[in-house]
Amino acid sequence: MVYMTYRINNTPSTASKTHISSYNPGGDPRQSNLLIKAKHEQHPPSETHAELPRTNSKDITMDPSQLVVENRAFIVLNPTKVNRYHSIVVAMLHLRFKFQTLKYTGSPLDPLHSSPTRGLYSVVVFQDLNLYMTMNYDDRERIEQYCRKFHVGIIIFSEPQKGDLSFNQTIPRLPISYSSGMVLQKYTVAKSPVADIARTNFEHNIPKIKDWFVFHPNHESYQTISYGVSQTNSNTKLITVVLDPGEVDGVQRIFFGHRHYIWLHKILYLDALAYITRGAMKMEKSKYLQIDIDDMFIGANGTKMRPPDVDVSKGCQCVIESYGELVPVAL
Repeated sequence: MVYMTYRINNTPSTASKTHISSYNPGGDPRQSNLLIKAKHEQHPPSETHAELPRTNSKDITMDPSQLVVENRAFIVLNPTKVNRYHSIVVAMLHLRFKFQTLKYTGSPLDPLHSSPTRGLYSVVVFQDLNLYMTMNYDDRERIEQYCRKFHVGIIIFSEPQKGDLSFNQTIPRLPISYSSGMVLQKYTVAKSPVADIARTNFEHNIPKIKDWFVFHPNHESYQTISYGVSQTNSNTKLITVVLDPGEVDGVQRIFFGHRHYIWLHKILYLDALAYITRGAMKMEKSKYLQIDIDDMFIGANGTKMRPPDVDVSKGCQCVIESYGELVPVAL
């Protein structure tokens, strides 16, 4: 039987569900953009946020060259919403990234590091913003101290409740609040350091997705990753995904205003993982597909490949691998 292998560049696609078995080291802390240099001393916080925690001085002075972070994600799940985390876990399987999940019930967390200089995780992912805010104080502090020490960031999704409408709810210890239960009509990914795969400055219609969280940052360092507009006021941009670069307390975070299952958030999640881990969890854009040539030409009606099935008009390159050589294919 004859097979053809296509290589498609610059086009993300779903990879195998097989869990990765090889070990990849985490990002080099020396290349980290999370190294904190006490920027709050250069820009003192206002009186409104004078109570915000400051970065631990021991974490600032530790020599980053002595730190090692494993390339693995730590995913914290809400046990009361177990049927909604499936897409996050499946995404990690498709990406072939190592991860560990925890259904948080309030029990003390196990250590996130195996030694004083070796961290077990290069990113922490929360399924639910409410879980992050209501987590036991000691556990949240343990996670954030780990993030400061090993220069690790946090990605936080939101789990909206149907009909739950609230305004300007504060996120403890951070200069940012949110409103929930919002209805948006349009969604746009803004230009930001995070967006890579996601297409920016393009409006998407999202009228069927309800109950959004929108964020209200109150610090100049926060950056908008995406925003939406409502039907009643199309001139006001409502922030749906926001980057906290860590200038306030030394922990870098990305807040999502809805669940992971939304298609645009799946794409932005890929970009967020790559950004937070400094490329350690960046998805390779070159993908390889192995296709049985019989299915292309003699398969049953409705299963044969047609020229529109492989679009090469947008910068994609299709090649056929034959005896170790890559030969362009004209479709």
